[in-house]
This record gives sequence, C-alpha cells and structure tokens, in this order.
Amino acid sequence: MKADFSALWASECYNKNLDPICYDIEGTFFRAGETILNKPFAQRYILRPECYNETCFGFANTLGGFDTLMMTGKVKLKPEGKIKTFINREVEMELSNSYTSYWEASTGYIDSPGMAAQYQDFLKSTSHWIYQNDEWLRIIVDEYKLEHSPQELNAYTFKYHLAERNERRFFERNELPEVELPVIL
Repeated sequence: MKADFSALWASECYNKNLDPICYDIEGTFFRAGETILNKPFAQRYILRPECYNETCFGFANTLGGFDTLMMTGKVKLKPEGKIKTFINREVEMELSNSYTSYWEASTGYIDSPGMAAQYQDFLKSTSHWIYQNDEWLRIIVDEYKLEHSPQELNAYTFKYHLAERNERRFFERNELPEVELPVIL
C-alpha cells in the first residue's frame, strides 16, 4: 500500500478542484498484540509548493509506503577516495581513482514534534532516494547526527552518497588511450 499523498488523493483533488494543505494517516494501529482502530498515527503530512534551495528526499516509511521530505538546510559536497599510483622509469602515474561524492545535508529547522517524528522516520528507513534532474536516485545514508531538545528549534544532519557509485559521470575502462594534448599557438 502506498501512503503518499499523490498515490492516494491527487486525482480526486484535481477532479473536485480541491487544494489541500495537509493530510493525516489513519487506520488500524497495532501495539503489543492489541488492535486499536482508526487511531491517527503521530504524523501529519504537510503539502506545500517547493521553495527555492530545497532538496527533496524520498523514503520507505514505517507504514510501508513511499513518503517525501523537503529539506531546507544546506547540502555540502564532501568527496572522498583513494588514488592508486605506480612508478615506471621514475615517472609516477595514476592507476585508479576511487573518487566518491559524499554529501552532508541538514534538515533545516525542525519546529514541531510531528516534523521531528517524520525526520526520525526518514533516518530509521533502510530505503532512501533523492530527487534530482527529474528522476529518483537511490542513496545510502552513511551516518547521521540526531539530537533533539523538546520546545527548541532543532536540526538534524546526515551524510549520504549515491547508491550507484559512478554517479553517471565515470566509466570503467580496461584500457585508456594516451591523452592527446591540445596544440596552443
């Protein structure tokens, strides 16, 4: 079952000319072998248009559906990698470069317990994506820093990389031809 707004209500709202601002998930809730019917979950999903400088992340939420978060905090590129070289006749050359882009992202200010619960749901998930260039790319969250003080503005940070390591920029080759240097006149 998908729990995201688009899958459930987008066409219905379009047909009835509705413009919702949020939605709550309700349904059967299980706790310690006991079934509680129609108890709202602790999350309210707020709908709003995308703002400048936001990053859209998707994840498999604890309800088993796909959900999204718009993060307003900074995203910093922090690449890592190791370079292997060899020396041939006293000339050192690069053999391989394991360059991998890692990003450190901040959620931006978290100003409510509901928003904090949604970000915590994101960090607990084992399936994460980022929406870039009109497509969903799977990411791996490597580490996160989550400190929360009730009734204060909080922000969480996490580090991630693309699951597809070549980042769609690098191609593995068995043999590299010699580079032809340009002639400058």
